[in-house]
Amino acid sequence: MAYNCSISIPIVQSDALNSIGYLKNYTNFLTTLSYLKNPPKAYQKPGIDILARLDDVEQNIKNKKYNNQYELEVDLQAIVQGTSEGHYNANMGGVLGIFSWILPDSIISLSKDGKELPQIYAVSDIIRNISDPSPITQIEGQPVYEYLRSYLEKFVSSGTMDVHADWNAMVWSGVQSFGAFGTSITSSWAYRLFQSTTIYNGKSLNITFANNSNAEWIYSAGSARDLYGDKYTSPENIYNTQVANTSNTSPIRSTSKRADGQYGVVELGPTRDEAEKRDLEIRQNTQHKPYTSVPVFNYPKNPDTLEVNFGIGGIVSGYILKDDSIGVLSLPSYDRGSADSGTTALNFTYAVNDFITKASKAKVKKIVIDLSGNGGGSTFLGYAVFKLFFPDIAPSQLGRVRATSYINTLGSVVTGILEDTTIPQNSSIWQNAYSLSTTPDLSSYEKLDINGKIFPGWKDLFGPVQSYGDNFTRPAKYNLSSQSITNDLDFPVPGYGPEPSLNLLSKDQLWSGDDIIMLHDGFCASTCAIFSEMMKTDGGVKSVAVGGLPEYGAMQGVAGTRGTLRRDWTDLSKYIELLRSLMNEVGDQAVDQLKAWGTSVSDVDNLPANIQTSPLYVSGAVNGLDMIRPSSPDTPQQFTYQASDCRLFYTPEMAKDVTALWRAAGKVASGDLSGCVSGSTGAPGAGRNTTITDDVGYSLNKTWSNQQQQWWQRQG
Repeated sequence: MAYNCSISIPIVQSDALNSIGYLKNYTNFLTTLSYLKNPPKAYQKPGIDILARLDDVEQNIKNKKYNNQYELEVDLQAIVQGTSEGHYNANMGGVLGIFSWILPDSIISLSKDGKELPQIYAVSDIIRNISDPSPITQIEGQPVYEYLRSYLEKFVSSGTMDVHADWNAMVWSGVQSFGAFGTSITSSWAYRLFQSTTIYNGKSLNITFANNSNAEWIYSAGSARDLYGDKYTSPENIYNTQVANTSNTSPIRSTSKRADGQYGVVELGPTRDEAEKRDLEIRQNTQHKPYTSVPVFNYPKNPDTLEVNFGIGGIVSGYILKDDSIGVLSLPSYDRGSADSGTTALNFTYAVNDFITKASKAKVKKIVIDLSGNGGGSTFLGYAVFKLFFPDIAPSQLGRVRATSYINTLGSVVTGILEDTTIPQNSSIWQNAYSLSTTPDLSSYEKLDINGKIFPGWKDLFGPVQSYGDNFTRPAKYNLSSQSITNDLDFPVPGYGPEPSLNLLSKDQLWSGDDIIMLHDGFCASTCAIFSEMMKTDGGVKSVAVGGLPEYGAMQGVAGTRGTLRRDWTDLSKYIELLRSLMNEVGDQAVDQLKAWGTSVSDVDNLPANIQTSPLYVSGAVNGLDMIRPSSPDTPQQFTYQASDCRLFYTPEMAKDVTALWRAAGKVASGDLSGCVSGSTGAPGAGRNTTITDDVGYSLNKTWSNQQQQWWQRQG
C-alpha cells in the first residue's frame, strides 16, 4: 500500500523543469566537482559528472520518461549516492521522505576469533546469545555477498568513500544508531541502512542459513508523519503538501520531523528484535529524561562521565577500565545538541574535560577515543577537544574554496563591508556581514594564510589558483582568536581567549600522541574528520579501524566526507538574499560601492535565485570547504588514501560487550599488533603526514573481487 501510494503521486512536467535549474545552480557551490568527474587513482569510488547527470535528469523530464514523482526522486537519489560525498545532497520534491520500509531483523558481520574472515549473522541470534549461531548464506536465492553488493549499490547512500565504510553503514551498529538519535529530544531510534530503506525493495526478503533453515523477513512500511493530520489522503493532496512549493515563499510542510541526513530518523515500528524493544521501552519511559548510560544493550551501565541531558541532546560519555589502565572517551557525534534539549557546546566541552580529569587522576596509561558512528557536527568543537588533549600545539589544518563567480561576489561584498571604516561596527549592515564572516568561503576578514598571517583583503584570498582543471582560492586557516568563532561556540576555543571555568586539572599535555589511539568505523566525517586529521598530523596519534567488508587487508577509518564545511542550500539562499538586502541599505550608492569592493550590480543579479521561488520544494547541501594539509596544499584530503594503522574484525564478544573492542584498541596503543587483520598494518597513507593519490592496489571492484575470492576459498 505504501509503495502504491508513493508511485501514485504525479509528476508535473512544468514544475519539474522549472525547478531543476535550482539544483544545477546550487550544485556549483560544491568544491569537488572537477575531482569527482575524474578522481585520482587512490580514490576508492567511481567518478561522477554531477552536472552532466543533472542534465540527463532534465532531458528525461522533457522526454516524459518518469511516470511519477517517485521515479524522478529515485534518479536524483542515485546521483547523490554516486558522489560518495556526505556533504552533498540534492532534493526536488519529497516523496522519498514519506515512507520507510523496515525489516524485523538486521544483519551483523562477525569473526569468530578476530582472525577468521567474518560471516553474516542475524542480529537477533547474536543478541539472544544462541550457541553456535548459523551464518546467512543466501538472500533472495543469491549468495549473500552478491546480494549485499547489489543492495549497497542500489539502496545505501551513506556518503562514505570506501566500500568498507559503506558496509559498516549497512550492518547493525548500536553506537552508529545512538550517534544519529542521541542528540535529539524527539527521535527514538535510527535504523541501519540494511534494516530500513526509503526506496521500495519488495514485500520481504527470504533468508537462507548455513544449517539449511530459512526465514522470511517481511518489510513493514512506516512513516514519521501524521498522514491524516497532514492531509496525505490522495495523490493530489500529497503533491500539493509534500512536493509543490505552492506559495513560492515557503512550502506547505508537515510540522513532523523530516527524515533526512545519512540516517532516516523514524518512529519505531512494531517489528523489532527483543533488545531494541527493550531500548525503546527505556527511552519511552524516560519521558525525555536524561539517560544514565548509553541506551544500547552492549554498553556499560556505569559510565564515569556523562554529558548533561545525556541521550536527549548530550552525547559524550567516558569510561575508566582500571584493570587495563585504559580510559575510553566515547564521541559518537560532534553535534552540540539543540536549544530544546538544553545542551550546548560548552556542556560537550565540560564533559570531555571531566573525562580527561578523571582519567588523569586514575593514572591510566592509554586513552582510546572512540569515534565510531561520528558523522560530524559543530566544527569548532573538534578544535576545542583537540586543544584539551594538546594544549601547546596550534592546529595546522587549512581549507580552500572553489573559486567561482558566485563566491567572488559574496566574498567581495561581505569583506568589503567589514573592511569599510566608514560603516560603524554597531550598524545592522556591519553586524549582518560579520555574521557571515566566520568561514573563509564568504570573507577574508580575520582569516589567516598558510604562514599564519592575516590576509590583506579578499582578492588575496580569492586568487584564484588553478588546480586539477578548476579554480580555487588560496589555502586559509581559521583565526581561532576571532570573536566570530567565539560567537559560534559561545566560548573561546581553549587556549585562544578567556576560558570558561573548565577547572582544567592541568594545562600541560597529559598523554603523548603515542599513548592515545583513535577508534574509527569508517563513518567518521566532517568535524570528526577535522579532529582526526589534527590528532594524526599535528598530535601524532594513531588509529584503529573496525569492521568492513569480510576480507583481509587495510581499511580507511576516516571514510566519511573529509570536507570541512557543510553549506545548506537554504542557508546559501538566505545569505544571497541578505546580501541583496544589504545592497538596498546602501541605496543609490550601490553601483559605486560594489565597484569599490571589486564587484558589480550585475554580479549580484547573477547570483542564484532564492530556492523558495522554485515551483517544487528544493533542498540540498554542498561541501563548501576542502580539507588541505600544508605539506600538500593542492590536494584535498577527500581524494587521498588514508589507511588506519591497524584494522580489527568485530567478534561476538565485542558485539555483546563493547569494552572488548576498547581493550583490543588499547592493545594497539601499547604496540601489540597481534590482533590486527592480516595485511592491515603499514598500509598506504597510514603515516603521520603522507599524502597518497596514486594507485594503492585497492579499488571498489578489486575490493569486492578479493572478498568474493576469499569467501569461496573458505567454502572449500
